[in-house]
Amino acid sequence: MTIDENSYLRLPPKKLNAKQTSIFNAITYSIDICDLSYNRLYSKLSIFEDKLHYDKTLYSEIFCDAWSIINSSTIFLNLISRHFNEADNSTLIEIKKAKKIRNTNQHLDERVEEVFMLKNLPIYGSLSWRHNLPNSNLCNLNILSAGSFTHHDGLKISISPGKSSGKEIENIMLNSIERKGNNFDVLSVCLDKLIEELREFILRLESVFTKQIESKEGKKNVERHGTNMIFSLQGILVNDLET
Repeated sequence: MTIDENSYLRLPPKKLNAKQTSIFNAITYSIDICDLSYNRLYSKLSIFEDKLHYDKTLYSEIFCDAWSIINSSTIFLNLISRHFNEADNSTLIEIKKAKKIRNTNQHLDERVEEVFMLKNLPIYGSLSWRHNLPNSNLCNLNILSAGSFTHHDGLKISISPGKSSGKEIENIMLNSIERKGNNFDVLSVCLDKLIEELREFILRLESVFTKQIESKEGKKNVERHGTNMIFSLQGILVNDLET
C-alpha cells in the first residue's frame, strides 16, 4: 500500500484536533481505494484477452475500478487543495485531468442528451492499454469501449507500441469527456501516471508531517489514535406470527 501501516496519516497523533484527524482519515481512505482499485484493474487487464469471450462481467468490473480511481483521486485532490494550501500540487497533472472528467460525469443527467447521445459516445468512456506479452518482444494493444454501440466517431484513440517500462500492463488510459464552456472535448487520463503522482506526493507529504510531529514531541512520545473500529451485536429474531 502507498500509505505505510505506521504512517501518521493512518494513525494520527492524539494531539491533532478532530478536524485534522478527519482529514487524515479521508486522505488515507482515498489513497487506499486508489491502490486497491488499480491493483485489481491491473490484474484484470493481464487476463482480459483470455477471458473476454466468456466472462462478460469483466467489462463492467474494469470500468468500475477505473472510475473508482478517478473518483477517489479527485476527492484526494480536493482535500489537499482545500486544507494544505502550502502543499505544491503542480505535479499532479493526471489527477487534475481526472477531476475534469469526473466533474463532467457528475452532471450525467444533463450530459446524456447534450453530448453522449448526440455524438453517440460511450457514457463511461473507453479504456486503452498495452499488454506486453511475457517472454517475447510482442505486445497487444487494446481499446475497450463501455456498453452498446453502433459507431463511435467521437472517441478515436490511437495507441502505439512505444518503449516498454518492463511491466506487463502499461499505458492504461481512460478516455472520456471534459466540458470547456459550452463545448466538450475528449480527455485522456493515464492511470499508471496518476498512481505514480499519488505515491510521490504522499511520500513528500508524510516527510513533512513526520518532521513537524516528531520535532515537537520526539518519536517515542507520540500518542496515536487507533483505526478501523467495528462493533458486532448479537440479537434474537422474533417471528411475527408467534402469539
